[in-house]
Amino acid sequence: MDILISMEQENRSDWKNQIEQVSSQTLLEPFHESMLDFLHELSRRILLNKTMRNFPELMAMAHWLRPAHIRQIRDHYFRMASPDTVNLPRGVVLHFAPSNVDTIFIYSWVLSMLVGNINIIRLSRKRSQQIEVILQIIGEILSKEEYSQIRSRTVLLSYDHDDEITRELSAKCQLRVIWGGDETVRKIRSIPLPPSAIEMVFADRFSVAALKADAVLTASEQVFSELLRNFFNDVFWFDQLACSSPKTVFWIGEDNEITAAKTKFWNAFSEHVNHYYQKELPAIGIRRMAVAYRYASMPETRKVLMKTVSPVRIQSNELNMQMREIHCGSGVFIEIEVPTLSHLANHLTIKDQTLSVFGFQKDELVHFVKTLPNRAIDRIVPIGQSLNFSVVWDGYNLFQYFSREVSVNV
Repeated sequence: MDILISMEQENRSDWKNQIEQVSSQTLLEPFHESMLDFLHELSRRILLNKTMRNFPELMAMAHWLRPAHIRQIRDHYFRMASPDTVNLPRGVVLHFAPSNVDTIFIYSWVLSMLVGNINIIRLSRKRSQQIEVILQIIGEILSKEEYSQIRSRTVLLSYDHDDEITRELSAKCQLRVIWGGDETVRKIRSIPLPPSAIEMVFADRFSVAALKADAVLTASEQVFSELLRNFFNDVFWFDQLACSSPKTVFWIGEDNEITAAKTKFWNAFSEHVNHYYQKELPAIGIRRMAVAYRYASMPETRKVLMKTVSPVRIQSNELNMQMREIHCGSGVFIEIEVPTLSHLANHLTIKDQTLSVFGFQKDELVHFVKTLPNRAIDRIVPIGQSLNFSVVWDGYNLFQYFSREVSVNV
C-alpha cells in the first residue's frame, strides 16, 4: 500500500489508522471557500507548468478547473435544491480510478470534494509521467496550512489488487465509485458495501461519431480545418482509449455524397495525423496490424485500408459486440454508411456512450434520440467535445449521487 497524499504525510505506512482518522472527519459545507481557492491554485499551477504543455488533455483539465467554470458548476449544484429540501454531502466517497484514462480521478474527486465529501481515491500503480507531476503539484498545494481542511479529508493511495484492502476501504464508505473495465467492475462489486451505502459504476463503453456527408463536402475551409483538429483531439488525446473517444464513424447521406466526403475527409485527416501524432511506436504498429487482420477475417468487414501511420479504416456493414470488444485504439476506425440518422439507431446498443456529430441540427438529433434502443447513447456532443467532462456522465447526475437530500416539510 502506497499512501500518495494524506493528512499525515510523515507516517504513510500506518494506512489503517489514517483511513480511520480521515473517515471520522466532519463534512464540509458544499463549495467551501478553501475548495475554490485550492482548485484555482491547482488550475493556475498546471497552466503555468511548461511540462504540462506537452499534454493537451491536462491543459483542458486545467481550463475545466478555472474559477469561471467552477462557478458554473456551483450554480448547477444550487439549482438542484427544491424549496423543501436541503442538499448535504453523502459522506465518505471511495473512488477507484481507471488506468487507461488516468486523469479521470481528478474530475471524480473534484466534484465529490466540492459537494463537501471526504474522499479516498485508489489510483493505479501504472501511472503516467503527467500524473506523477500532477500528484506532486497537488501534494505541494495541500501541504499549505490554508488547505488543511481539504488535506485532512483526502487520501490518495495505490495498492496492488487486494480484496482485503478493498473490503476494508469499502466498509468505510457511503458511496463507492468504480471507473474501469467490465472485469474490474465485476470484481470490486463482489465486495460488499455497508447496507446504507450506494454505488456508481462506469464500466467499459464504446463511442461513435456521425458525419453528414453533404456538410463535410460543403464546409468552408475554416470549418473543415476545425473539424479535422477537433476530431484529432477527440481521438488521440487518450490514444482513442477513453470510453468517449469515437471508434466508429457513421457516414450519413447518399452514396455518391458519402464516397466524395470520405475521400476529402480521410486524405486531409491522414495528413493531419502524420503531422501531429507522435506515438507510432513499433508495438503500437504491430497491435494495429494484428487487430486489422482480425477485423479482415470477419464476415461483416467489406474492406480494410491500412498504412503505416495513417488511420486504419475498417469498412463494415454492421457494428457487432465482437467488433467493439477487440478495438485497440491508436487510430483504428470502423466505418459504416447509412442513409439517415434513424438507420444509425439500429446499430447502437447499451454499450454505446457518446455520439459526437458534425452537420446536424438540434431538432434532428432530438428526434433521433426518441428512436434509440433501450439505454443506447447517454450523450450527444459536437465533434471536438467528446472528452469534455460534465456533471452528467454515463447517464448519472454525479451531484445527485455525491449528495443526499434532507426533506424539511414543516
